[in-house]
Amino acid sequence: MSARPRAWCLGFGCGLALAASGVGAQEKAPAPDVTSFAVFALSRGKGVPPEARDVLRKVAEMAEADERRGVRVVTRRTRIGLEGETRLCVEYQSAADARRGLEQVEKIVKDVDLVNLVPGPCAEPAKAREKEKKP
Repeated sequence: MSARPRAWCLGFGCGLALAASGVGAQEKAPAPDVTSFAVFALSRGKGVPPEARDVLRKVAEMAEADERRGVRVVTRRTRIGLEGETRLCVEYQSAADARRGLEQVEKIVKDVDLVNLVPGPCAEPAKAREKEKKP
């Protein structure tokens, strides 16, 4: 994959293109100050597989457990496709908590097909940005 599409995807928060291209598994570790990440559950024309849905459930449960322990964390689930494709954004207030959460999520998503983990800020969906701009 050339540098241009990768840069475009990273600049616009494009998890779908990264997942389809296989990019991400060999990327560098996130910067130490990263406080959020997104988990994408994708499909190949037959809906999101149960294993990918399971990953979303486990990541959401992990964030809820963190919150019960007093960790400041916010999750946002966004449907991004017609077949149930979903993005789960997890944002921590503390970079240390985010690193710990990200390490746990890396273990959860390992070797699960059609799941993409993208460290870094969660981009807002284009439709939400457009609504905010309109008076």
